[in-house]
Amino acid sequence: MGAKAEVVADIPLRQRQQFYDSMIKAVLETAKRRPFRELDVARVLDIPSEKAGRIIKGLMIKGALRRDKHRGEVSFIGDGSAP
Repeated sequence: MGAKAEVVADIPLRQRQQFYDSMIKAVLETAKRRPFRELDVARVLDIPSEKAGRIIKGLMIKGALRRDKHRGEVSFIGDGSAP
């Protein structure tokens, strides 16, 4: 490797899972306080909207979030349980 070589290392699975778990906890804490949109989650967590959507979908499947529609805008709210 030359002087300008860049070493790229993958994040270990355990660290990735801890990061993902912390994102889920953040979404659930927000859901306890107020309704939120997918875009809100993406902005707060600094992740792409598609990834925020996957997190929300997973929490809906587990029954931790429910979808709400008010004045044509879709939002999500917690149902009081955690996965």
